[in-house]
Amino acid sequence: MKRLSARLAGGREKEDSTQGPASDGPAPPAMLYPAALDAAIESAWFAARSHTDDGPRVCVHCPALGGGFIYDKTDIESRILRHFPECDAAAVQRASLHLRSRFMQYIRESSQPIRQRQSWLHGWRN
Repeated sequence: MKRLSARLAGGREKEDSTQGPASDGPAPPAMLYPAALDAAIESAWFAARSHTDDGPRVCVHCPALGGGFIYDKTDIESRILRHFPECDAAAVQRASLHLRSRFMQYIRESSQPIRQRQSWLHGWRN
């Protein structure tokens, strides 16, 4: 949340030691498109729907991009252009890649097996 508020304020934050040292080079990719679009992508949430032959269907809920919709790469770019007309083609592509990375993170997290809770009553047997 701290990083999001720093991005919305327009400032650059120093990266922590796990991501390497902060540089004085060009702005990070998230700052190369409007902060409102970045906030919209960060606030989007995902819900899994039934799988098809093409793979998982995931519903993206993002009010700034027109509400809920099934994730589709070509549809994402047209939605961004429709709701954020001030973006150029490069900014639309970067925003689309940002949303795709959030989508892939959701897919990875949802495909991991859920660890079963151990019973305290019968745990002494294990």
